[in-house]
Amino acid sequence: MRSGQDLNLHNADDHICYLGYNPTLDGLRGIAILLVLFHHLWPWEWSTSLTTIITRTSHISWIGVDLFFVLSGFLITGILLDARHRKHYFRNFIVRRALRIFPLYYLFLLICFLVIPYILNDMDLKETSQDQVGQNVFWYVFYASNYIWMLNEPVLVELVGIDALRLAVKSPEFLGLTWSLAVEEQFYLVWPFVVFVFWKRLPGSIIGIILCIILLRLFLVSTIESWADATYMASICRADSLMIGAGLAVYARSTAFRPEIWDRFAFTGLWLCLPAVIIFQLVFPGRQTPFFSVLGYSLIALGFAGLLASVLRNQQSLLKVIIQASFFRWFGKYSYGIYLYHMIVWFLMQKLINAELAADGSPIHGEIFNPIGGSMLIDAPVRMLLTVFITVAMAWLSYHCYERHFLKLKRLF
Repeated sequence: MRSGQDLNLHNADDHICYLGYNPTLDGLRGIAILLVLFHHLWPWEWSTSLTTIITRTSHISWIGVDLFFVLSGFLITGILLDARHRKHYFRNFIVRRALRIFPLYYLFLLICFLVIPYILNDMDLKETSQDQVGQNVFWYVFYASNYIWMLNEPVLVELVGIDALRLAVKSPEFLGLTWSLAVEEQFYLVWPFVVFVFWKRLPGSIIGIILCIILLRLFLVSTIESWADATYMASICRADSLMIGAGLAVYARSTAFRPEIWDRFAFTGLWLCLPAVIIFQLVFPGRQTPFFSVLGYSLIALGFAGLLASVLRNQQSLLKVIIQASFFRWFGKYSYGIYLYHMIVWFLMQKLINAELAADGSPIHGEIFNPIGGSMLIDAPVRMLLTVFITVAMAWLSYHCYERHFLKLKRLF
């Protein structure tokens, strides 16, 4: 792909479907959110000899977030390229994104900081909510929660002098998942300007950004103590996943598009990169190995980009039929609400039935905790499915009774 080439919105139409609404993308979102649910809700500590394989699989299902990143990079870059010559390019993009994201996100923050502490009558949590006003509330309100890890990094505290900003207490667990939303929102703020100014040089720019991010992760792994958090959550370390999705959108619209190159990339990503990462994670679970923190995220993104490239092809395949199943598309439609609500439901369920776990995996209230069905083997999947059911009900109600009214306004922009 040559730097500075023109874009052609019809060059690839005979081979792939990338313009307008595509139900396949909803299916991919559905798979992504189901992976995230499995990762967060399957209780690792409750695994038995019969559930070890399931538990090991749940360890790596955090990669669902990376699938979201690739999809966002692809979709947002496509939207920007297609709208580049239209009037009010910046205004329309920012307002439409805000109408989709802000209403539910800020409702979520109100629930987390104002409602939940009083529902539980949990004084520790209530104190946390009040003390964090002006401290960690700031990080969440302004989509900067993915950089909270800096506040406890000794090297950065010493060099930058941020000790005064350090949080007095750890934030509730259901707020932790906002880091990925922060990564995407920061991308939405910067990327429209890059596309508008450098659209002729996007291919080379994307490749350069990816290489710089890999080098940055290598530097962080070699320099700071808490590099696992930095390389996983910092936008400047995770933008390669968004860039790989963006590169796919650029190539789909390029005059240099070649079906054989698209298919070769799809095969390499889907059948080589993705299986390699999964096998590596099964053998060396977690994100704490230097090799994985430097290269692993890029390989995951290449794998999911290969999956995306495969299902965007016009010809039908078994993989495409599966991904377009109504089950996955339904979850994809409500994936945003499910993502935000599921840890609140899980947290409340653990609190209300005294099922919180200590560091060693034992119930904190063991003397009064009775597992569902009298067995941990039954309790874990039942509790997970019950949480999913309540979460999807909340997401459905939220979408149809609240979010949809804001989404209707998008037609004005």
